[in-house]
Amino acid sequence: MVDSGDQTVDFIYLPPDGFNSNNSSSFPYGGGNHFFISVTQASVKKMEVIMTNPAGVDSFIEVSRIVTAQASFFQNNLMEADISIEDSTDIKRTDGGNIIVNRKPIERKMRADLSAMSASERAAINQIIIRNGRYTPIFVAAHESASSSSLRADLRIYGYIDNAGMMGILKPGYGHLSGMVITEI
Repeated sequence: MVDSGDQTVDFIYLPPDGFNSNNSSSFPYGGGNHFFISVTQASVKKMEVIMTNPAGVDSFIEVSRIVTAQASFFQNNLMEADISIEDSTDIKRTDGGNIIVNRKPIERKMRADLSAMSASERAAINQIIIRNGRYTPIFVAAHESASSSSLRADLRIYGYIDNAGMMGILKPGYGHLSGMVITEI
């Protein structure tokens, strides 16, 4: 039996404009948080998750996904990873000169440069990509060793490997990974 003990969430994003909290309604507009807890247990028959809210019984916690999976850890971290925020909102000017805004979802994309990884780390990433393809989402915590809780949160993403990211995975003639792109669910 493995007990991860009490885990404190030390950073959360504020809800997007127009929402009072981060929940399933605000998620498509940037309202979401990802948390990562690592345990060393090799196999799991039962998992029990207990969540409490220090704000008391008058508040709530909404959880949309709990993901458990095999993890791969890399010595070099993905310190060169960057996150872009892509807003698909349409902004158009009418013939009368007014601006019409059609609010649409926001998505985050992580671009990770893998060239600094060792050959064994690149092989592990290659296996993850082969095993998951584009149809299975992956969770990436790119810089868990950062001292800043907001930087750790910024560099966590749960999403699908983007086709654009897969094109640069193997460089012919170089025999190693160059980078990948993950688009948030």
